[in-house]
Formats: sequence, structure tokens, C-alpha cells
Amino acid sequence: MALYDSFAEQYKKIEDTYVYKYVFEPSTKILLAGVKGNEVIDVGCGSGKVTRLIKKLGAKKVLGSDNSIKQLRIAREIETKNPQGILYVLDDLVEKELMRCDKADFVTGIFVMQYSNSVQELEIAFKNIYLRLKRGGKFIGIVPNSKTPEQTNPKYGITCSVEGNFDGAKRVFNLVENDKKILSIENKYYTKETYENSIKLAGFKKFKWVPLIVSKEGIEKFEVGFWDEFLDAPYVVGLVAEK
Repeated sequence: MALYDSFAEQYKKIEDTYVYKYVFEPSTKILLAGVKGNEVIDVGCGSGKVTRLIKKLGAKKVLGSDNSIKQLRIAREIETKNPQGILYVLDDLVEKELMRCDKADFVTGIFVMQYSNSVQELEIAFKNIYLRLKRGGKFIGIVPNSKTPEQTNPKYGITCSVEGNFDGAKRVFNLVENDKKILSIENKYYTKETYENSIKLAGFKKFKWVPLIVSKEGIEKFEVGFWDEFLDAPYVVGLVAEK
């Protein structure tokens, strides 16, 4: 059973958190600015929140893939109620055998890479992403920030802890509601150097790290200084790699 199968419905509450509304979503829109008119594969698509955003931003063709049957069921139900022409398929990014699909101009992976269970799996994941891209295509992702991986203040709706600064260290992501943990998910910590080495081994020509932003709406909604703790030590960061 895929990890997210056991809490697919509960995980959707992440969309109600402050950090999702005012950091993740606006930052993702900026990172995805070039998808209009292009073909996109959204790996680790889950219930399709980002996948639908990609389509809304004008992508010509969008495919969402995930290894969670229950998450895909939610995505397909939403697609049935409000058809956008998005295809959702069952696939595992760390399997050596790729699903059969056309190559895309962009592959997106928002909060996906940290679920690789080892450095070897991380390397396989980046290689499979590379193989899904057309020449000159780009991978766009959001991954844990290896420099400042922890977030302890529950006011943003999400906290993270890491048990060490070595590859494969246990990383715990908590979804928080009214200062109480309502969901904890384990994944892995990898160093910045390991991410970069995996990207290079996959064959990408160049890559860059992109800081996330807080939207104007998010800044205006809260008191001065509300976002300082997050911005001073952001626990997530954008990543763009070009084939």
C-alpha cells in the first residue's frame, strides 16, 4: 500500500493551512510561469491540487501520476465533476521501469523527492524525471531546505523535525490544526550536496535553487513580523533543473 493511501482524505487539510495558502501556492504559481502552452507531467500528484493549477495556468496537456490509488481516486472524482482534460495514472517514480507516456516539456514534483527512501532511490527518481523530459525540458520542484530543515512554530499550520543532518535521517512532517497535530508523515532528509549530485548524475545540464515567497495577501492579512520566523529559516525551497 502506498504511504498516502492510509490518510488521503485527511491530508487534503493541508490546503487550509496558512503556509499553503500564502507561501506554497503563490510560490508554485511563480515557479510554473512557463508552463502555458506546454505539455506537463505532474509526478506525485496526489489528489491533483497542483495538477489542476498547472492546467489553469494554460498548459496544453497535463498528466498526473502517483503511487497512491486513493489519492488518484480523489483526483479522478474531481476531474469527473469538473472535467479539465487531465489524465491521472498510477505510477511510482522510484521504480526502474518507467510508465509508458510521451515526454513532456515540464515535469513537476511538489513535495515529492523527500519520499525517496535512500540515496539510490533519490538518484533513480531524478533519472526517471530526466527520462520523462524532452530535450531542453525542465523539472520544477519544491523540496526540503537542507540548510534549515526544521519548522517548530505551529502557527503556520505545518511543523517539521529532522533527526540528524545526514542522508536518510528521519524527517517528520506534521499537519497542525488549532495548535494540535492532526497528522504526522515520515520521510527522509538529504543534504544539499546529495540533491545536487543526484541531479547531475541524472544528466541535467544546469539547475538552480529558488527561495519561496509570501504573497502580498499573506503579508497584509497578518500582523507585522508574522512571517519573519519562516522567512529567516525557510524549511522548503524551490528547485529548477534543465535537461
